[in-house]
Amino acid sequence: MLAEEGEKTITEIAVEIGHSQPSVSKIIQAMTGAGLVQENRDSQDKRRNVVELTPKGIDFAKELKVQCVDVDAAINSVISEARHNLWEALEEWEFLLDQKPLLRRVQEQKKLKESKEVQIVPYESQYQSAFRALNEEWISTYFKMEEADYKVLDDPEAYILDKRGKIFVALYNNEPVGVCALIKMPCRNYFN
Repeated sequence: MLAEEGEKTITEIAVEIGHSQPSVSKIIQAMTGAGLVQENRDSQDKRRNVVELTPKGIDFAKELKVQCVDVDAAINSVISEARHNLWEALEEWEFLLDQKPLLRRVQEQKKLKESKEVQIVPYESQYQSAFRALNEEWISTYFKMEEADYKVLDDPEAYILDKRGKIFVALYNNEPVGVCALIKMPCRNYFN
């Protein structure tokens, strides 16, 4: 950029190349250390830190420009030989990651993996305390616990299983993490 456009401030360079100002400052420091860039002390605006190429930097930029032609040709050669265009693939990846970030994808994969490790088993008396605790938490979160709820949760066999109902327990690493109770209700004919 300095070779083609002349002197620039660090801020102008940062904006044009899409880097942060601290990043550009480090690059300019390294280039100054290599003798490729210098501050332009003759700049009319003394409040701005303007940099320009040194004579060594100008010569290096000419060599670099020749190398860039070769690099571009080599990249185009690879693109023509490849079955897939890397640049287009990178654009596609950027688009897809904008739609759904990588962190969210990792979280979804973790959830999917964990869901495969969940085992659904029929209720046994050893799960009674988990049945009570999980239901009590759910009911208290969305409703209000009532006397009838306590009776069912204290004796699910009598109130659910003995009445031809079913209870299932979701186990994750052999620990109860969810429960579901199904109770047969009398059929009502609403069409009469």
